[in-house]
Amino acid sequence: MKIMFLIATALPVLYVVAFIAFMMLSILSPGSEMPFTQENFGLMFVAHLLVMVWSLGLLVFYIVHLFRSRATPDSYKALWAILFFFGGPCAMLVYWFLCIWPDAESKTVA
Repeated sequence: MKIMFLIATALPVLYVVAFIAFMMLSILSPGSEMPFTQENFGLMFVAHLLVMVWSLGLLVFYIVHLFRSRATPDSYKALWAILFFFGGPCAMLVYWFLCIWPDAESKTVA
C-alpha cells in the first residue's frame, strides 16, 4: 500500500522528466518537425492539466498526513508544509522516504 503512494508521488516528477526529454529530443533531432503542432497541442494540454490536478491532490493528501501524523515533530510541521508548497512533488518524495516509509516498516516489524 505504501509503495502505491510512492508511485503516485513519483508520477509528476517522472512526467516532467519525460516531457523535457521528449521536447529536447524533438528539438535536437535533425529533420524532425516540432512537437507543438495543432493536433498535439490538445493532447499535451490535457496531459499537463491532469498532472496539475494530480499534484494538487497529492498536496492535499500530504498536508493532511503531515498534520495527522505523530511521527513528525510539531516543530517541523510548518517547515514541511512550506516545503510541500514550494518544493512540490520533490519535497513530497523526500517526506515519503523520511516519514512514511520508516513508519510503515516499524508497523510491519512490530
